[in-house]
Amino acid sequence: MLRKIAGAAGLLVLLVWYVGEPLRTTPGFFIDESSIAYNALTISRTGLDEHGQRMPLYFRAFGEYKNPVYIYLLAALFRITGPGILASRALSIALGYLAALVLG
Repeated sequence: MLRKIAGAAGLLVLLVWYVGEPLRTTPGFFIDESSIAYNALTISRTGLDEHGQRMPLYFRAFGEYKNPVYIYLLAALFRITGPGILASRALSIALGYLAALVLG
């Protein structure tokens, strides 16, 4: 029982650090983040991407194609919270932490 409580407390400490560090040290909203967030915003509001494609399988940006799973998840989050840098980064942080837990 004590081992489970210590493990849960350790995971909580790591979560607080993992969430706080990028929000504190990241100097700005980078161009790739803004491109993904803009596509998520347009999908959440109109169902179209920045090029006018309706619900595309892949998103064209900067001469390459972006994976749609993250963009559609972010669009769903934007429908709930509204668009914002914090919401965009929070989803990325949460998915990164979840991936670390699953792989661990």
